[in-house]
Amino acid sequence: MTRLRDALFLALCGALLVFYGVMQRPLTRSSEGRVARVAQEMLDDGDWVVPHLNGVVRLEKPPFSSWLVALFTKSVSPSTAGVPIDVKPWHTYVPPGVAAVLLLLLVYGWMAKSTPRSSGTPSPGWALFAPLVLATANGFFNQARSAEMDMLLALFVALAFWGFWENRVSNCPYALLIAYAALGLSILTKGHVGLVIVIPALLIWLLVERSHAALPAPPADRLKWHLAGVALILILVLPWGIQFLQQSGLTWDAFKKEGLSGRFGSDVPHYEKPWWYLIQIPGWFMPWTILFAIGLYFTWNLPPDERSPLRRLCWIWLVWSTILFSCISSKQRHYAIPFFPPLAMLIADTTERWLSHPDAARARGARITLGIFSALFAAAALASVPIAAKYGMVAADQRPVLWSVAALAAIVFALAIAKIVSCGCASYLWWAGSVCLVVLFSQTIEQRDASSSPEPFCSTVRYSVPAGAEIYDYDVALPKREGTVGKPVWRAQVLFYLRRKVTETETPLAELLKEKKGAYVIATQKNIEETPPELFTVIAKDEKFLGHKNDVFLIQARGQ
Repeated sequence: MTRLRDALFLALCGALLVFYGVMQRPLTRSSEGRVARVAQEMLDDGDWVVPHLNGVVRLEKPPFSSWLVALFTKSVSPSTAGVPIDVKPWHTYVPPGVAAVLLLLLVYGWMAKSTPRSSGTPSPGWALFAPLVLATANGFFNQARSAEMDMLLALFVALAFWGFWENRVSNCPYALLIAYAALGLSILTKGHVGLVIVIPALLIWLLVERSHAALPAPPADRLKWHLAGVALILILVLPWGIQFLQQSGLTWDAFKKEGLSGRFGSDVPHYEKPWWYLIQIPGWFMPWTILFAIGLYFTWNLPPDERSPLRRLCWIWLVWSTILFSCISSKQRHYAIPFFPPLAMLIADTTERWLSHPDAARARGARITLGIFSALFAAAALASVPIAAKYGMVAADQRPVLWSVAALAAIVFALAIAKIVSCGCASYLWWAGSVCLVVLFSQTIEQRDASSSPEPFCSTVRYSVPAGAEIYDYDVALPKREGTVGKPVWRAQVLFYLRRKVTETETPLAELLKEKKGAYVIATQKNIEETPPELFTVIAKDEKFLGHKNDVFLIQARGQ
């Protein structure tokens, strides 16, 4: 009953953390726009096998995330004959948000079940600390409120690890089938990425556990369950995969360019140094990484316990994933989300061991440290409103409400200090304070997203261009072409907000304007700087489009 109560509490708090204020968020990243636009074209064209972006086959990613968005849109949008169903920005945030909440519940259940029976755990609610660390990690929290596919991948990767771990620990064959099903869904989400994260790490872990002999002997019939799991992957993937290969024209060379050898080399976008994640991950988990480092120092020589196999799995999962993603040249925050759960679990495990340390002085030091953390959280809540006001992130009429929320958060964290002193655990209070902090976050920092939304300009384009007219694109909604002028500011969310396809052309802008009288063109300022002004009429302009230095124009050709 206690675990059910904790799970309901966690689901409620996690949903508030993930969804509060998200319905007002625009799509601000190109990758979000791709998921949304592909889902829109699925609904428009009825092709759910081969993803299309602006009418062009999209070979880079499988369609599972867009499937979910399209299905959710159909479920919440009224169906009217002859009226197309439009994907709304908030529709795209629901599937990854739900995945984030499910991932928090998975981490909680995993930690709760694996609590050592011999441990002097300060409180039964301490298992809530692991999902709290995960949910409040900067990288995870921002990604949970994003429309990108990586939170889905993180859920399936974690579910696969849990299934294999549960099968190995308790010999439960159904957990093994869940693991294989999760791997199949990870393939539908992001291709082979889930496989290369999970399989090598598990093989390394199994080899390590053989030397420790801490797990029961595997059952004699384990092979048939593994074969059943592989068959389950094929059942999930092949019906789509075969049709996709037949209809899309994907070649081996194209696959290598996107997912294998093409990910290596200094010419890959987002190129960073190999050690980039080693620097970024501690920052994404602040301030918990400070607690982790101190806790490791005081607990490294404690004897093994019942959770040691899980601890080793988390370390192998984390280290292997970090090495794997450090080798590729393209590095971004959302790539790291699948190996955030093991770090959160290690932080919670280390802190719990520190609090229950047999040395009373060290255990007391852990409580003092957690009390200091609570005091810092209270101070951060109170400081957030004046800082947001100073940098123009909150309107004057919103400040009284935000001050009341900040004061409530400070009171909750002050109560956490008293709770930590008395019993060493304040997970419930930290969750309540975190919900207050996300209210402050969503009402201040996220308001900046609205200024970088292409929706106002795209609405002007839809209003100004007749429905049957073509819109030619010059480096605004589509990737920059060779020979064009200036740096591109292209973003896929422009395609989403335009609600129509745009036409790409290799014809120089000046020639197009001469050839096609009355043609509509969206182009950057650099595209039209060298174009004679007598060839076009400016219909609309957006300054510093998407926060860049480039101005974007909607123009119409005057012709000859």
